Amino acid sequence: MFIEIIWFFEWIFIGMCFLAVAYLFKLSPITKEESVQESDDNPWNDKFSDDFMRYEKAEMYNLSHIATKLFFDIQLAFYNNYNIDRIGARDVYPTKILFIILIIDRLVFTGVFFYSLLHSLHITTNLFKTLYRFYLIVHFLVIIGVFTIYYTSNELEGQSLICVVWVRVILVETAVDLIQHLKYMYDIGLCNCGKARTEEEELAQFTKSNSLRNESEIAVDQTRKEEIIRDMRKKDHLDFEEDFTTMAVFTFLKEN
Repeated sequence: MFIEIIWFFEWIFIGMCFLAVAYLFKLSPITKEESVQESDDNPWNDKFSDDFMRYEKAEMYNLSHIATKLFFDIQLAFYNNYNIDRIGARDVYPTKILFIILIIDRLVFTGVFFYSLLHSLHITTNLFKTLYRFYLIVHFLVIIGVFTIYYTSNELEGQSLICVVWVRVILVETAVDLIQHLKYMYDIGLCNCGKARTEEEELAQFTKSNSLRNESEIAVDQTRKEEIIRDMRKKDHLDFEEDFTTMAVFTFLKEN
């Protein structure tokens, strides 16, 4: 509960700061392409009609997720807020060394993230892929380092309980991170086999995949509309039959 409370308020604070900076400096998202957004039939996907928080949704989530962990690592390792020092020891080794390694990982991600935003790098650009490869190398080295320190220190024996719990959460999260990174690598073309594609080809493929997704959504909407119209016509036909039967019986009784 203690970790969740701190995490909740730090996430909200970092999200607010990011939205303010992104709005003031007119930062463009790195996961969206304006030509793709404007090619579908949804007017709310267009740049000047879309809600700003939705426009920067993916970037806000990624930064809030990593930056919250960054501030939380710093607090657990070096500060005594919330009486953390009374929960247990935080020796230089293994606790503080382990958290310094984690902090380096968060700083590298934040640096790559803001560099991409400030230079308007789309995920299909070669420079972004190079930066992302660099971060992946650092990230997996950090994972190896954290695993090594955690198990060689007998699972942080004798250290602060909250630090032990947090490191265990990080170790569990690495499995999810691995799946997410592999999916992201596939999405931006880092896992493609064969001949490497140019930035124009990558952007064309990205545009095509999004266009196909938009077309499938339109097809689903059209199918749903046809079902609704068919149901309405069926209901109107039944209503007409009921009215016709009632009129016929009334006419027969009147004539007889």
